[in-house]
Amino acid sequence: MENYHAVEVKYLPVTNSRGSRIKLTSYRFQQSVTIPFDYQYNSAEEIAIAYLTNHGHPVIGQAEYKNGTTILFIDAVDGRFKLLKN
Repeated sequence: MENYHAVEVKYLPVTNSRGSRIKLTSYRFQQSVTIPFDYQYNSAEEIAIAYLTNHGHPVIGQAEYKNGTTILFIDAVDGRFKLLKN
Protein backbone atom coordinates (compact mmCIF):
# COMPACT_ATOMS: atom_id res chain seq x y z
CA MET A 1 0.00 0.00 0.00
CA GLU A 2 1.27 3.45 -0.91
CA ASN A 3 1.95 6.00 1.84
CA TYR A 4 0.97 9.62 1.21
CA HIS A 5 1.27 12.83 3.15
CA ALA A 6 -1.95 14.81 3.66
CA VAL A 7 -1.93 18.61 3.73
CA GLU A 8 -5.06 20.47 4.82
CA VAL A 9 -6.04 23.56 2.82
CA LYS A 10 -8.23 26.25 4.37
CA TYR A 11 -9.43 29.54 2.93
CA LEU A 12 -9.10 32.45 5.38
CA PRO A 13 -11.47 35.27 4.44
CA VAL A 14 -10.62 38.94 4.31
CA THR A 15 -10.60 40.88 7.61
CA ASN A 16 -10.37 44.58 8.44
CA SER A 17 -6.58 44.36 8.56
CA ARG A 18 -5.67 41.48 6.20
CA GLY A 19 -6.60 40.30 2.76
CA SER A 20 -7.76 36.80 1.85
CA ARG A 21 -5.26 34.06 2.62
CA ILE A 22 -4.75 30.32 2.30
CA LYS A 23 -3.52 28.20 5.21
CA LEU A 24 -1.73 24.92 4.55
CA THR A 25 -1.35 22.58 7.53
CA SER A 26 0.67 19.40 7.92
CA TYR A 27 -0.48 17.67 11.09
CA ARG A 28 2.05 14.90 10.56
CA PHE A 29 5.00 17.30 10.87
CA GLN A 30 3.15 19.92 12.96
CA GLN A 31 3.81 22.68 10.43
CA SER A 32 1.63 25.30 8.84
CA VAL A 33 2.11 28.20 6.50
CA THR A 34 -0.25 31.01 5.52
CA ILE A 35 0.10 32.41 2.02
CA PRO A 36 -1.69 35.31 0.33
CA PHE A 37 -4.63 34.59 -1.95
CA ASP A 38 -3.37 34.81 -5.54
CA TYR A 39 -6.17 36.02 -7.78
CA GLN A 40 -4.63 34.57 -10.93
CA TYR A 41 -6.02 31.22 -9.73
CA ASN A 42 -9.68 30.26 -9.41
CA SER A 43 -9.65 28.56 -6.01
CA ALA A 44 -7.76 27.97 -2.78
CA GLU A 45 -6.95 24.47 -3.97
CA GLU A 46 -5.27 25.75 -7.15
CA ILE A 47 -3.19 28.20 -5.11
CA ALA A 48 -2.16 25.44 -2.69
CA ILE A 49 -1.25 23.08 -5.53
CA ALA A 50 0.90 25.77 -7.17
CA TYR A 51 2.60 26.58 -3.86
CA LEU A 52 3.37 22.94 -3.04
CA THR A 53 4.56 22.18 -6.57
CA ASN A 54 6.86 25.24 -6.57
CA HIS A 55 8.37 23.98 -3.30
CA GLY A 56 9.14 20.52 -4.63
CA HIS A 57 6.02 18.65 -3.49
CA PRO A 58 3.93 17.61 -6.50
CA VAL A 59 0.31 16.92 -5.59
CA ILE A 60 -0.90 13.45 -6.55
CA GLY A 61 -4.51 13.61 -5.33
CA GLN A 62 -7.11 15.50 -3.37
CA ALA A 63 -10.20 14.89 -1.27
CA GLU A 64 -12.89 17.02 0.32
CA TYR A 65 -13.25 16.99 4.08
CA LYS A 66 -15.78 18.48 6.48
CA ASN A 67 -16.81 22.13 6.16
CA GLY A 68 -15.49 22.38 2.61
CA THR A 69 -11.88 21.83 3.63
CA THR A 70 -9.71 20.22 0.97
CA ILE A 71 -6.98 17.71 1.69
CA LEU A 72 -4.15 17.48 -0.84
CA PHE A 73 -2.00 14.36 -0.99
CA ILE A 74 1.69 14.46 -1.81
CA ASP A 75 4.21 11.64 -2.06
CA ALA A 76 5.88 10.91 1.29
CA VAL A 77 8.50 8.43 0.16
CA ASP A 78 11.59 10.30 1.36
CA GLY A 79 10.07 11.26 4.73
CA ARG A 80 11.18 14.88 4.41
CA PHE A 81 8.82 17.80 4.25
CA LYS A 82 9.52 21.52 4.34
CA LEU A 83 6.24 23.38 4.27
CA LEU A 84 7.52 26.56 5.89
CA LYS A 85 9.64 27.83 3.02
CA ASN A 86 8.52 31.19 1.69
